[in-house]
Amino acid sequence: MRVGRTGLGVVALVLCAGLLASGCTSPRNALGTRESSCFKALPVARAAVRDRGRFAGVRYLTGEALVRVLGALHPPERGVPPRANSRHVGICVVAYSGHFDASEVADGRPVDARAGRLALVVVRARDERLLATIVIEKAPLRLTRLYPDIG
Repeated sequence: MRVGRTGLGVVALVLCAGLLASGCTSPRNALGTRESSCFKALPVARAAVRDRGRFAGVRYLTGEALVRVLGALHPPERGVPPRANSRHVGICVVAYSGHFDASEVADGRPVDARAGRLALVVVRARDERLLATIVIEKAPLRLTRLYPDIG
């Protein structure tokens, strides 16, 4: 079988186009969502629940949005620390499911009762600083695309 000059030219053109297209992308290890910045907060969150429970999800919010979400169900001052109550503060909420008592987690703040099935660990995104661990019975927000039915 004989390939003419036109056939070789087409093959060369397709190969060059493929190489150029592959050079337009770069390898990434991030999800491409705002939540990807919250994965740096996971060690802080795990320590806050004292290595108990099962990871249940993560969500990036502003402090103002967190107050709005919790305030729809409860008085916001019971769960959210004042230093997180701002639209300019990026917050990572990391959830763990299990049985949690507010006295057994770092900076525990009970919302429904002293104990609950969820611990929502509130970490400031900028410097991975623990702001609070909210103990609650049911998740008041969708936490991640990976675990949409939590709570």
